[in-house]
Amino acid sequence: MSESDKKRNRREAAPGIKKSRWKAVTTSTKSNTDSLYKTRTKIFPKRIQGTFRRIKWIALIIMLAIYYFVPFIRWDRGPGAPDQAVLIDFVNARFYFFFIEIWPQEVYYITGLLIFAAIALFLASALFGRLWCGFACPQTIWTDLFIEVERLFEGDRNARIKLEKSKWTASKILKKTGKHIVWIFIAMATGGAWILYFHDAPDVLSHFFTGGSPLTAYVFVAMLTASTYLLAGFMREQVCIYMCPWPRIQAAMTDVEALNVTYRSDRGEPRGPHKKGRHGKVGAIV
Repeated sequence: MSESDKKRNRREAAPGIKKSRWKAVTTSTKSNTDSLYKTRTKIFPKRIQGTFRRIKWIALIIMLAIYYFVPFIRWDRGPGAPDQAVLIDFVNARFYFFFIEIWPQEVYYITGLLIFAAIALFLASALFGRLWCGFACPQTIWTDLFIEVERLFEGDRNARIKLEKSKWTASKILKKTGKHIVWIFIAMATGGAWILYFHDAPDVLSHFFTGGSPLTAYVFVAMLTASTYLLAGFMREQVCIYMCPWPRIQAAMTDVEALNVTYRSDRGEPRGPHKKGRHGKVGAIV
């Protein structure tokens, strides 16, 4: 290879494409490679109002109502068959969904449904942006519910920040305790509703508090209570950043025409108040 070819290779990332000399932008003095995990910084969102917020509350109420009350819907299938409209019957290897009955050898129906749901999700994201993440994701729904409980006991953003920084008093202990009790109640209701899809709902509910339900019912309620309490109460956006696979999928679908709320280094990174001598508009949104 000639000397001119070597110089050209140093200047080009590929034939005809110049190498970028942009440096990574960071507000931290530490190297970005120090850790792949960042400790969560507590966020205190402010209550907002508007059309999309109202739509979000309506969607939340509808979806929570579906989750909690569908197991109690009855559907007559004749003598000897369960009359629960939606039931996953592991004992008899059946899945019931209203008039549909699926046997193990017909699992390809569920596979097809999942593929259809994935395509619908891709289409909705391409047309409307992060519609799933903002309005329909279970993590979003339960986190919104937990935040509203937090506001009920501790007040809006400024009041919560002030409470967080204040010393422990009887009032602070009372507010924090009340909040966590309601959180645990919601988490238990979430786990309790889940097991109703696997057994006859009224029967399980009548025996659950007397110790007459199967051991698996108590195990799964405990697991889902703990996970709901931790994910919606403490981890929140960390679930989206580190655990959820959807951002990785959506990143592969993003192009210059995609509807995304994001930041670009040449339009304002790093985010924060404008400082004298800094060029560009800090925090400009694409």
